[in-house]
Amino acid sequence: GREFDRIIVDVRMPGKDGPEFFDDLDGVAPAMRDRTIFMTGGFLESSTEDFIEETGRPSIKKPFDLAEMARTVEG
Repeated sequence: GREFDRIIVDVRMPGKDGPEFFDDLDGVAPAMRDRTIFMTGGFLESSTEDFIEETGRPSIKKPFDLAEMARTVEG
């Protein structure tokens, strides 16, 4: 299988949302859960905020600049 340094996942995607994708990593590539970064719109529903907090993974809000993205990825 192919390995990635990080996975940046939009919380809201058509078909499968970020939480579903994150849960699916358990069966496919569980080590990647620790390398996942969530990307969100400016407004977060409380359930989305709770989910990101529960995962303990970093998130970045759109729109973001490249410096912010670099800090989050390197962080």
